[in-house]
Amino acid sequence: MSDPEQKEIKQPAIQQEIERRFLVAELPNNLETFPSVVLRTGYLTAEEGSYDRIRQEGKTYERTIKTGGGMSHQESTTTLTKGEFEELWTDIIVGVDKTRYRVPIVGGVAELDIWHGKEEGVVTVDVEFDKEEDAHDFMAPEWFGRETTHDERYKSRALIELGFPEEAFILH
Repeated sequence: MSDPEQKEIKQPAIQQEIERRFLVAELPNNLETFPSVVLRTGYLTAEEGSYDRIRQEGKTYERTIKTGGGMSHQESTTTLTKGEFEELWTDIIVGVDKTRYRVPIVGGVAELDIWHGKEEGVVTVDVEFDKEEDAHDFMAPEWFGRETTHDERYKSRALIELGFPEEAFILH
């Protein structure tokens, strides 16, 4: 017999995410003309090779668990209610806010993040790919800066514990 008080357990699908991450050398022209949204992200755990985070994007709430590192990793995402998000927010180890701009580039869309709070002045950009071959063949636009995909200083765990390296702060 089932308990009516028991919540349904949501089973997220596990998907492969392929992405490359970069610093930004200079902001692209007309940045304000591209679609943007404020993201509120909280990390519940961040261990070697994985993290568990919650995120609010507008009126959408989700929880994502990522494992693996570098360019290709596994992720599973579950949709949350606002109440579930707010309850989990009380358990975060660190929270961050950033404005994400979706900038069209050759071969896709770049997600440019301007960080707020103690990370004010940091600008990063990610590009996601369908195949690893596409990621390897990608030629970054001139406004992209140094690649950080494989740089341990830019892994979620390091950023939570140590913050961003000084080179990431381009907006002062």
